[in-house]
Amino acid sequence: MIFSSVVREVRRDGRPDDILFETAARCGRIISQTVKQDEKRALRRRIGELARQYGEEWRREASRQIWERVERLPQFRRAHTVALYWSLKDEVETHGFVRKWCVSKRIVLPEVRGEEMVFREYDPAEGVTPGAFGIGEARGAECPAAAIDLVVVPGVAFDRSGGRMGRGKGFYDRFLTGCRACKVGVCFGYQLVGAIPCEEHDVRMDAVVSVPDVSGQ
Repeated sequence: MIFSSVVREVRRDGRPDDILFETAARCGRIISQTVKQDEKRALRRRIGELARQYGEEWRREASRQIWERVERLPQFRRAHTVALYWSLKDEVETHGFVRKWCVSKRIVLPEVRGEEMVFREYDPAEGVTPGAFGIGEARGAECPAAAIDLVVVPGVAFDRSGGRMGRGKGFYDRFLTGCRACKVGVCFGYQLVGAIPCEEHDVRMDAVVSVPDVSGQ
């Protein structure tokens, strides 16, 4: 309906055909984006429902297996500076992994600053303090994106081609757009779906690490 209305209006104005098609194409993109956003909202609800079926013990064991796989990645082994995140209760648990690897690698954690996100060095002596959305943030020196070798990225859902869907705020997509580091998504088995309804601004992962459902559901 919106598409047809735009086309008729342009014709009445007598604008050139190239403008007509450009306007119609733009309208088509808007409709496509709206559809994808609706699909993402539905997918987030579905993943949320699935998440409630799994308990803390299950998440702990699944997280352990996921980190074992991450540790075997050549990109992780080679990396000096690794960007991780301080996990929320519905994410792959990172707290022990951060403490383990900060001894031998430079671990940096995200800090939300307005509409953007930066990374700061994690110091086990200082730990983390609550930041935006109640997420733990490091207080060390800020790390430029160019210095990061590998970014481990959380998300609500992923697909096998590297598609990722976050919580809808766009912090990671904006940061990763200008970051050349290897991008590795991590997720539980129920978060791995057939296809993510990706939009133009969504940044794909270089790899996604997950595990099949483990005992303890």
